[in-house]
Amino acid sequence: MRTKKRLITAITALVLIAALAVPVLSPTPALADEASIWTDKENYAPDETVTIFGSGFNASAVVTIDIEAPDFSVDTIDAWTDSSGDFSARYLLNGQEGTYTVTATDGRNTATTTFTDAIKIKTYKDAAYSIVKEYFIRGDTVYAKATGLIPSKSYKIEWFDPSDISVKATVYGTGAYFRVDSYTLSTGAPLGDWKVKVYESGSWKFKADATFHVEIHIDTYKDAACTEEETCFRQGDMVYANATGLDNSKCYKIEWFNPSDVSVQATVYGAGITSQIDSYTLPPDATIGDWTVKVYEGDTATGPWTEKGTNTFYVWHQIAPIADSWVKSTSDGDDNYGEDTKLHVKVKWDGKHSKVDELRRSYLKFDLSGLPACTVIDSAILHLYRTDDYDIPSAYSTTDGWTEMGITWNNQPGPGAFVANGVSEGSNWYGWNVTSYAASEFAGDEILSILMKFTTESGSDQHFDFTSREGRCNHRPWLEISYHSGPGPDCTITASSPVCAVSTGNTASVPAAGMGATYDWSITGNGTLASGQNTTSITWDAGAAGTTTISVTVEDANGCSSNCTKQVEVVAPCVATAPGFSICVGTTLDDNLFLSKGANCTGPACCNITLDYSEVTANINSPGTYSYNATCGYPDSPCPPDTATGYVTVVEACNATAPDFSICVGTTLDDNLFLSKGANCTGPACCNITLD
Repeated sequence: MRTKKRLITAITALVLIAALAVPVLSPTPALADEASIWTDKENYAPDETVTIFGSGFNASAVVTIDIEAPDFSVDTIDAWTDSSGDFSARYLLNGQEGTYTVTATDGRNTATTTFTDAIKIKTYKDAAYSIVKEYFIRGDTVYAKATGLIPSKSYKIEWFDPSDISVKATVYGTGAYFRVDSYTLSTGAPLGDWKVKVYESGSWKFKADATFHVEIHIDTYKDAACTEEETCFRQGDMVYANATGLDNSKCYKIEWFNPSDVSVQATVYGAGITSQIDSYTLPPDATIGDWTVKVYEGDTATGPWTEKGTNTFYVWHQIAPIADSWVKSTSDGDDNYGEDTKLHVKVKWDGKHSKVDELRRSYLKFDLSGLPACTVIDSAILHLYRTDDYDIPSAYSTTDGWTEMGITWNNQPGPGAFVANGVSEGSNWYGWNVTSYAASEFAGDEILSILMKFTTESGSDQHFDFTSREGRCNHRPWLEISYHSGPGPDCTITASSPVCAVSTGNTASVPAAGMGATYDWSITGNGTLASGQNTTSITWDAGAAGTTTISVTVEDANGCSSNCTKQVEVVAPCVATAPGFSICVGTTLDDNLFLSKGANCTGPACCNITLDYSEVTANINSPGTYSYNATCGYPDSPCPPDTATGYVTVVEACNATAPDFSICVGTTLDDNLFLSKGANCTGPACCNITLD
C-alpha cells in the first residue's frame, strides 16, 4: 500500500477552515452510540469534491482522516471537532474511478465509510429521483438518473426490453455531473428484466447500466379501495387483493390457496382490464399460517393459465386486540407508546434508596361482539409472546375508556380486580386464564380490557416484554375462547284449541323472558292477529273452520332466542232450524212430530238437537199460535249452543158431513151434485172438502 501524508498548506488550510466555518447541508446520519462518518453523496464525478461528516468523536480534538483510493493509495487529511464532537471536511477527487474507503480516528474513536467515483445509473419510482425502485408494472413510468458524469463529455441514455431491443434513446450534451431520463411502460409491455444504459461520447462507449424488472403485482389489502396494504389478517377477515400491470388483451384468473396449498376460491376475468380487485372472506376457523393469492394469465377465459404473480399473507387468530399500548411512570408521564411493536411490564427498584425508579404497565383491549349471540363462554385464555426477561406479570380488570394512541401514565385507568396469574406454555408463549372476567364483560358491553402489571410493584426488579399487535404477525397477542350456545328462553305457547269459527278475542301467551326481551308473533291459516304484538300475550280472531298455526320467536336481552309454534283447530258451530207449522187441537206432541215438520240441527256430526215445545203442549187444546225452541250443541264445544225459535199454530179440527141420497141411473156425477145433496165441511175457515 502506498501512503502519503497530504500537507495542509496555507491554501488547503484556508479551504478546510472555510469548510468548518460554513455550515454544509448534509444527510442525517443513522443514530448510533459510537462515532460515525458519512459523505454528502454516495457517488461522485471524477473531479468533484467530497464532503465528509463525522459525529461522536472527542470534543475539540484533531481527527485524522485516511482516504484509500481504488488503487490502494492513501491520502490523509486532518479536521477539528467542535464542542459536540462533530466535524466536516472536504476532499478533492483526482479522477480515479472506483470505490474509496474513508477511515477517521481521534486516537480513541474510529469510524469508516465508503463512496464511489464512477458513472452510475439507477432507476426510481418518482420524478424527484428520491425513491430507488427496481420492480415496476405495466403502465408505470420508470425514472433513471445517471451520476458521476464528466461535464466535458456528452452522454446517451438508452432503454432496452427483455429481448435487448432498444425502445428509446436520448442524447444529452456537455455541462452536467448527472442526467435524468424516463420511460413509460405500455399496457402490453413484455414482462421480464429490462435495462437502461448510459454511454459516453466518443463512439458511445458503454459506461454503466441498471436492470429493472417489469412484472404483474398482486398485493393484499385490508380495505375494499385497496389503499391500506396488509399482510396479516385474522380469522373471519375479508382479504382484498389487487392485481396490477395486467395486459388488457389477456384474460386473468385470481386464485386463493390455504396453507396446505388447497385452492379455496378462483375467479376468472375477461380481457380489457389492466388491474383487478378480488376478495376472499376467511372462515372463522381458517387455518393459522401462510396463505397465498395468485394471478394467472391466459389467452382465453378457459386458459391455459400461466402463473404471473403471487402474494403471501398470514392468517392469525380471530380474537386479537383492537388496541394495545404500554405506559411508563418516568419523564412527565404524558408519553404514549401505542405504535410500539413491543409491550412492557416492569418494576425498576432502587434498592439503595428503597424506592421505585420506574414502573411500566401494558393494556390490551378485545372486542367480543363477534361471538355468536347467546354464547356461554367455557374458557378464555390470553396468550402473549415473550420477547425479553422471565418475570411473569398478572392480569387485572380495568375500564374501557382508554385509547391506543391516547393512553399515558397520567391518564391510564387504574387496575380493578385481580384476574389471573400467568403460566408458561412453552416456546416463549405465556397464558392467563381470564374466563370469568371475559364472561362478565361479554354479558355487559362485550369489550374486554386487560391491564398487565406485577402484583407487587416494589421491592425488587421485575421485567417482562411481549409482542404487541403491531409486532410480528404470528407473535401477536390473541384470546382463545371456547364456548357453547346457551339455552333460549321458554317460548311454550298457551292457547285454547279448538276454537269456534269466526270467533273473536281468542288469546295466546308465552312466559315472560325478562327485561329487554322481544316477542315476534305470527298467525297463518284460518286466523288473524288482532293485538299484542311484541308482548307476552296476544288476541286473535278465527276465520272459517280449519287449522290455524300460531308462531312466536322470543329473544332475551342476551340475544338468546327460541321459536315455538302451536296448531289450533277451528271448528264450525252447530246451527239450529225451527220452522213454523200448524197442527190440530188435541194433536199428540212428541220430538218426532217437530222433526218431521223440519226442526233440524246442522254442523259437526257431534251436534245434538234439544226441543222445547212446552208452550205448545200447554195450549194444544186451545186454538192459537205458540212458540217452541230448537237448540243445537254438544258437550265441551268451543262454540255456544245455537237456539232457533219456531211457531206452531193450533187449529180446530175440520168436521165432514156426508148425507145419504138417491139419484137416477145414468145421472152425471160431479162435486156440485154431492155438495147440493148436503156434503159439507165445518170448522176453521181453512178447512177444505175433498169428495171421493
